[in-house]
Amino acid sequence: MPTMEHLNIRYKYKKLHDSETIRTLTLQGISNSIVECTIQQIGLSDGGYQALSYVWGSEETPFYAVVTDAKGERQGQIPLTKNLNDALRDLWNAEELTSKAFWIDQICIDQEGEEKSQQVASMGQIYSNAKRVITYLGPVEDEDLEQEGRQLLERINIHFAPNYDILCQMHDLPTANANLSKLLVSKMPDNLAGDAVNDRVWEWLLALGFGEWGTRLWIVQEQLLNTENLMLHGYRLLSWDAVVIIPTLFYLELLPMYYMTSLWQSKPWRSTWTPWELSYSFFLLWKAHRLKRQDRRTITPFSGSLFENMVNFERLLCRDPRDYIFALLAISFDSKMLGVTSDYSKQLKELFLDASVSFFLHRQDLDSLTVACQTNKFLDPKYPSWAISSSRPTELATAFEYRVFNRHASPDIRPTPRFHTHGENPCIVLTGRIIEQIFLATSPLYIPRSVNLGIKDMDYWDYVTQLAKNISEVLLNVGITLENAAALARALVINTNWKPTQQRDYLSQSYHLWCYFRHLVKILESLSQWFDLKAQIAPELYHLIKALASLILENNIDKFEPAASLNKTEQDAAMHIWNNDFFQGRSFCTTKRGRICSCMNKIEAKDVIAAFRGADRLYVLRPAEGGRYRVVGDAYVDGLMFGEAYDGLDPDEVDHDIELI
Repeated sequence: MPTMEHLNIRYKYKKLHDSETIRTLTLQGISNSIVECTIQQIGLSDGGYQALSYVWGSEETPFYAVVTDAKGERQGQIPLTKNLNDALRDLWNAEELTSKAFWIDQICIDQEGEEKSQQVASMGQIYSNAKRVITYLGPVEDEDLEQEGRQLLERINIHFAPNYDILCQMHDLPTANANLSKLLVSKMPDNLAGDAVNDRVWEWLLALGFGEWGTRLWIVQEQLLNTENLMLHGYRLLSWDAVVIIPTLFYLELLPMYYMTSLWQSKPWRSTWTPWELSYSFFLLWKAHRLKRQDRRTITPFSGSLFENMVNFERLLCRDPRDYIFALLAISFDSKMLGVTSDYSKQLKELFLDASVSFFLHRQDLDSLTVACQTNKFLDPKYPSWAISSSRPTELATAFEYRVFNRHASPDIRPTPRFHTHGENPCIVLTGRIIEQIFLATSPLYIPRSVNLGIKDMDYWDYVTQLAKNISEVLLNVGITLENAAALARALVINTNWKPTQQRDYLSQSYHLWCYFRHLVKILESLSQWFDLKAQIAPELYHLIKALASLILENNIDKFEPAASLNKTEQDAAMHIWNNDFFQGRSFCTTKRGRICSCMNKIEAKDVIAAFRGADRLYVLRPAEGGRYRVVGDAYVDGLMFGEAYDGLDPDEVDHDIELI
């Protein structure tokens, strides 16, 4: 801890020579438990230093580093967070790091000066020009456990390495999960299975792989802009690839899922996201870095636009909401074209509003409108509903991938948005038409963590009960027919392979829904026994199951027992929907014309559904004053996702300007 001798001597930064200059520090040692270093200015392109990636942690700075000059005379002190103090001590003690020259933002940028915006704008070059990037995972608390854990990490990495090139060919984790049969190694080695490894060692591995270091948004550019990356745990180095692939291996259930569930229940700071959601970002990071090493000419091997990077890494966190944009500029190829720069003098609302306008003007689609729908704009009714904001609640999600559906007669037409002001607020004008109106809207469904983790609790019961009630209400509203049951099945799964085409498709899709209803009943029966609940279990479901049985089984209806367990074929059909459904933050609705739809956010009767030129999906709009609308969310409307609303119509004759506020 600080001594009285240095408490009031703050190190005074010398002004940087110019915009092409940065500071680096060189560790000189540890004296009386206090880190000592020198600070020097070098050219931005000089290199020779190692860039540190780490978690700031608490804002409190109870520690400090003493800065000395070339003669060893003390120039003052720089306050440090606990995490950085730990990192500096371990960097000094790391024998494998022969060079002790580093670039570390907390020390190398004057945190109280005016240079932050300029230095943040240069961070892409800073990390690119570094000799290597070192990610600090924290201090070691148990040396014996550390040794066992490192051995487990190495054995797992070697064992599953034959899968890595195959995984790199997968678009995302759900795609990889659907193609598990293509992996060369699908089982744990015998010497690691069962009780061969102590539970504490597995917990060590999970804490390492899902550590707080990986929840930071800044980590994306820090890890992707350099091809030589290492992990530092305590004062020993670890393989970057071996650590970052851990969440993917758990997601694909190549490693024991039990430990994942146990750890996630016991770590309150992880409550914002489930392990599956964080795994998406880890996988993209791992894949991008592995492909970059194979082709060093690229900045990132995935799309690389600012908008797409914001979508890909939306689950990661940052302290300053403006960094949801600034932290991705260095790896986004269109930053200059969009005119977005790191400017911390810019207000939050102004920054995101300007970025939203740039997305509409420079992109050839309306994908940013969908992301705007995921923003909790209802907290600020004055903020434009069509604009992205920094508030990204976890419970709002789009239900299908971009560029899947062609719901307009002219899907390839580039949108031509126009902007003007309405009062003090900007408005956007898009070309399209209103094609439907909501008649019945159920409440949005929010999937609790217990469902994702397979934990039986009352949240699980409440969720399945609400799900059963909502979808039953929708089907009862439009009528129990094979065609309507198939439409509901498609709305649950939203799969382009399931199209409303032939009668035999209706029968197959209705059969899946029927099995799915029965699966929900079995879940509720199991939970009611588990919690000794006396409440009646979803009576609507029993009615629907019997009614669908008469349509699906026809002559075999006499053999059907409603209470019977599902056979293997029926269970597979039920799980096809259960494993592929899209519910998070979505309402199941019917329209005035009797169509079934799945819509983002809380929907109200009299909301309308619009088709816009240049959009690959439909949108729910809420009427506002003066014939204007606010965007509520994207929409899947069964039977209108492939341009059917324009059959026999000329878009130029029926489309018109729609003003969004």
